[in-house]
Amino acid sequence: MKDFAAAAMLRLVALGLRREGLVGGPLPGASAALVPLQDKRQQLAQLMQAHGPDLLLRLGLAVQDAADEPTLRALTQARSAPDLIERWQRLERYVHSRHRVLLLAGQAGGCTLRHVSLHAGEAPHAAEDLLVLGLLVGLLRRLGTPALRARLAGEADWRYQQDGWRAAPMPAATHTWELAWRASADVAAPGSEPDLAATVAAARQQLAADVAAPWTLPRLAEALQLRPRTLQRRLTDAGSTFSQLWTEVRLAQSARLLLDTREPTAQIGYLCGFADQAHFTRSFKRSTAMTPAVYRAQFAGAALAQ
Repeated sequence: MKDFAAAAMLRLVALGLRREGLVGGPLPGASAALVPLQDKRQQLAQLMQAHGPDLLLRLGLAVQDAADEPTLRALTQARSAPDLIERWQRLERYVHSRHRVLLLAGQAGGCTLRHVSLHAGEAPHAAEDLLVLGLLVGLLRRLGTPALRARLAGEADWRYQQDGWRAAPMPAATHTWELAWRASADVAAPGSEPDLAATVAAARQQLAADVAAPWTLPRLAEALQLRPRTLQRRLTDAGSTFSQLWTEVRLAQSARLLLDTREPTAQIGYLCGFADQAHFTRSFKRSTAMTPAVYRAQFAGAALAQ
């Protein structure tokens, strides 16, 4: 099994190793768009055997220095810690990852997560558990999550606090994690309503600015400081709906990426907020009468060749 998420993860691992002064170049497969999942697993196991489990946690801090590649950008545009975790989970579903991060419990100031396998008897290795936990902490830190803390389930003290990871004996079970942060202040109450044209334009701009977000009508209304019913009514008055506008924005962004970049079509679908690759293909074909691959072949050949 190959997926772009595994390749992006290997690039972060390579960056983390350079931060630790352990390697001078990229890992095998880190520069590719797709990488066999088994190759990633083998490399992580070798790192853990050579340098110990604490290294896997620290590698995630490499996201502080990572360049804004598309997958990372989609994650780090999250507006809150719960939003980031939701985006990570959608990424796992999108690439049909055999390992998933499950939300066991959540509240405004923290959550409990478990790293599991979809295949019975094939639980993630400890190295994979620790790397994913480290990456989530690194991403939350990059978001500026206040008073961020993390530990493995059952630990009395926080293993990660704002100043970094502390070395401590590793428990036998590494698949369940507790995260905590300081909850943000409540969003201000909706203000006065702008005119119809301005509302529609602002809605389109808000959606396009973070097309990877799991947008809903209430969430968009909150971002625009409007009541959901007000936004729904104004979109209807403009001859549109939230669903129609959201689809239009995603398709426009995906068409631009197909024409202007070499990103795999599967990655473009994820970056543009589609539930999975089949959803992306169906929506794109319904709009253009072409699949994303055919659209790119017909219209992007000359531009990409240059």
